[in-house]
Order: sequence, then structure tokens, then C-alpha cells
Amino acid sequence: MQYNYDTSGISNARGRLVSVTNGNATDSIAGYDELGRILGNSQTIGSFSPAAVYYNYDKADEIYQTIYPTGRTVNTSFDVAGRTTGVTGALGGTSKPYATASCTGSSCNPYAPDGAPNGLTYGNGLTRAFTYNNRLQPATMTDTLSASTLFSLGYTFGTATTNNGNPTQVAIGGTGGSFTQTYVRRGRGRCSA
Repeated sequence: MQYNYDTSGISNARGRLVSVTNGNATDSIAGYDELGRILGNSQTIGSFSPAAVYYNYDKADEIYQTIYPTGRTVNTSFDVAGRTTGVTGALGGTSKPYATASCTGSSCNPYAPDGAPNGLTYGNGLTRAFTYNNRLQPATMTDTLSASTLFSLGYTFGTATTNNGNPTQVAIGGTGGSFTQTYVRRGRGRCSA
């Protein structure tokens, strides 16, 4: 592996990594902004032309736009707490929603207290809803499309005195059937069955 720093012609590169080469591929940084954030990078594999990806940041230091080699632009929107509220993509002047933070009910919040999502709505109309237990561990995840449950997961973590953060059981359901996977842990949280 070869690491290169301080290459001239790359903006704000003083003291910063500008490329990594391993003999088969080279990853190169296009430049840095004044705050040291990467503006873009490219990867060259063998004799193929480099494929470059570029980034734009907002004032909260979040990547709000990514531009891919195909010309596709992916835009991410955030709420005032810095949580993602939506992702859209555009290619050839056509914009399409990929995902939006969502929830059900009149007084819902799209995010749990720890910042995890309560729900997402995807561009194809599928909705994914999450619930959490009192330790903010995932309790359920349900994918629904046109009022039909396509897929669901239900997690069990043990009792108040035996909950070590590892699930003891996962119930899997959906249009293809359902089953339950039970986990037995032996010392240090390792699965044995």
C-alpha cells in the first residue's frame, strides 16, 4: 500500500491524505474544503477510467448532496436535530423520492427518543414501521404495501434481569409464511443454537 499526502493541485491538501494505491487500484481525493471536508473522491481500477463521486455539505456539516459518476444526484434533507427526513434522487432532470421519514397517528414523531426512525416511506409506496421496547431496543419492524404486510420482524430480549442486549428470539413473518428463530447463548453472549 502506498499513501500519498500534500499533492499540489489538490485544494487544501496540506497535511492531508490525497491518494491510496495498492497496485490494482488507486483511490484519490479530489480536494478538501476550508474545513477539511472531502469534496470528492475517485477510484481507478486497472486501466479503467476513474469514477468520481462529489459531495456538498450544509452549514451543520452534513452531506446534503452526493453526485455520482452517472450524473445521478442524491439529495438528503435533515430536520433541525440533524436527523434525515428524506432522500431524493435525480437523473436526467427527473427527480424521484427514495425514502421519507414517516409515522402513523395524529401526534406521531418520525423518530424515537434516541434518534432511531419510527418509520420510513419508500418511493415505491412501501412503508416500514419500527417499534422499540423501554430500553429503546427494536421490538418490531413491519413492511406494508397497499395495506398488506409483506414482511415483519418481532424481537424478544429476555426479562428485565436477563436482557443483555442480545435477542433471545426473532419472529419472522410476511406473505411467504412465518417462523420463529430462538437463540441460546452460552457465556460471553455467543450463540450456541
